[in-house]
Amino acid sequence: MNEMMSIRRPGLLSWCLLMLTTLLTGCMGSSQPDFVGSKRLDSLTPYAREAVQAVIKDKFGSPSSLRCPTTTVIATGDVRGTVALEESKATQETLDKLNTTSDLLIEDPMELTSKSIRFVPTLDQQFAAIEKLTEKENAAIKDYLAAVVSESRPITFNAEKTEITLAQPVKPASVNESEFILDECRALYRGQQLYMLHCVHCHGVSGDGNGASAKYMNPRPRDYRQGVFKFTSTAATSKASTADIKHIIADGIAGTYMPSFKLLSEDDLTSITNYVKFLAFRGELENRLINEVAFEYSQKAYDERIAGGEKPEEIETLFKDYLAQMFPDIVSSNVDLIAADWTAADEADSVITPQGPRPEPDAKSLADATKTSIENGHLLFLTKGQCAACHGENGRGDGVQTRAMQANAQGDMFAEPGLHDEWGNLTPPRDFRTGVLRGGRRPVDIYRRIHSGIKGTKMPPAGASLTEEEIWDLVNYVLVMSNSKGQPTPVQAAKPTTEVSSN
Repeated sequence: MNEMMSIRRPGLLSWCLLMLTTLLTGCMGSSQPDFVGSKRLDSLTPYAREAVQAVIKDKFGSPSSLRCPTTTVIATGDVRGTVALEESKATQETLDKLNTTSDLLIEDPMELTSKSIRFVPTLDQQFAAIEKLTEKENAAIKDYLAAVVSESRPITFNAEKTEITLAQPVKPASVNESEFILDECRALYRGQQLYMLHCVHCHGVSGDGNGASAKYMNPRPRDYRQGVFKFTSTAATSKASTADIKHIIADGIAGTYMPSFKLLSEDDLTSITNYVKFLAFRGELENRLINEVAFEYSQKAYDERIAGGEKPEEIETLFKDYLAQMFPDIVSSNVDLIAADWTAADEADSVITPQGPRPEPDAKSLADATKTSIENGHLLFLTKGQCAACHGENGRGDGVQTRAMQANAQGDMFAEPGLHDEWGNLTPPRDFRTGVLRGGRRPVDIYRRIHSGIKGTKMPPAGASLTEEEIWDLVNYVLVMSNSKGQPTPVQAAKPTTEVSSN
């Protein structure tokens, strides 16, 4: 029992250190550092690196000054509405009604000169949705705001009642019926506030998994910047859905330091989810742009070109031409591709949903009527499913692959044997004796892990090689092993072991 508890829960000393670090981070983390770029930026020439950084800064801003993405895959919480001042008949009496302050006072009115704000003349008017602003409307509202700011008239917005008011009355302006955005990025800002409160000490300001507490953790916190999330309901080649990320935040991950945040409101969970997607989108775009420029403008490529006779000024001139003529379209197409992937993951047909029923573990297998479901699952585990190569013949996480040397994506060998994930961390296969299934214990959760694998890890998808009925048999066998409390299952005790290939 003590051994089991030590597997399931962090040690007391580690937990105390984690909590102390978290408290110190909270006390000392009032100022927000800048986002951390990928280490791969260092492989580029200085001007190529600066070009990539400039694009990322322009599109996403900094922790202290976020930029709302132009894509629709990240819910930023824009509130939209229409100016409805009476034309020439607007009177001071009507405008005098706008004299109530509300909860959300914008502290620095000068910021309004760079934001699109919409006004309504009465406290009970509701905002109507719009598509986008014209240049004329933007110019009109900017002039109007400049006049308001020059008279130091604070603007307030009550999000609960969706009301906007002015602390003092103003003169009518020629913006009647103009449509524009109020309090843009409201939900994204809220998500950032919650992230900095609950998540930053593990996942870091940039979502790079290097928060102040991360070094005490095993497994390491997730690095969002790859755009890859392990436990999803979607196909092997698909992104995580918004619901997948929200589910992990709400429920946590068993056997890790990732806790449940179910006590947060539904709106707050949604806001954090979208901020995590914001960090993932930012990191993925940065990595894609590094890939785009690295072939010609990495430091290695630059040195080779110089060695080949090209002059530094010629290379820099070519890069400036590339930056002006091709790079904007490359940036735009990569934004669109990433957005399309995230959008597709939220479509209903992206979710892996079994079509047939799951048999009871002791009932006849739907794949092989001569065996029970768990008997066939055991056989599949050893043979066709090739599960034992990593998890071991008895599901102890000690298969032959855990003793083999592995290479990373660049073909370089890791320093230690065993399976490593996409982030370079050693990831031992699940030991089912612990009873801990990080992706969830529901049968459908295990079905999806087998069908689509675990993204970013060496756990491969088996949906193409196993039938649905065979996957259900494996699900039943995995559940039996995870409930066995470390003892051999009946089929393990009854059946002889089978030699497993290391391929």
